[in-house]
Amino acid sequence: MPWDKLLSFGPSVATIAILIWGVVKMGPLWKDVKMRELEIRNVEANVKQQEVSMLTKLADTLAGFAGLLEKVAVDHRRASEEMAILQRVNSDQADQLTREVRLLSSRMERLERERVERANVNLESSGSGTGAD
Repeated sequence: MPWDKLLSFGPSVATIAILIWGVVKMGPLWKDVKMRELEIRNVEANVKQQEVSMLTKLADTLAGFAGLLEKVAVDHRRASEEMAILQRVNSDQADQLTREVRLLSSRMERLERERVERANVNLESSGSGTGAD
């Protein structure tokens, strides 16, 4: 066996041996890194699951709140409509009362004029009867 040829490949064999030794030593380290990465991904998945759960609860709460607001809006609209109806009814009643007051005023004025006219007629007839005697 030619030793000088074997020695000429020595640095290459040493480099390959160092690389193989490095890869063998890096195996457990790479395994630990991958395991840690899987643990982190598992924790992230759990956090996302909790986040989804909380967002679902929030969505349910907001849906309930939206339902409540819808009921309040409906009740408010009904109350507004009832107020408008009551205002129209009150307005109609006020108009009717005003008409009745005007009618009574005009009747009172007419009756007062008739009373004054009768009094004037009575005064004239009684004054002409006493002046002729």
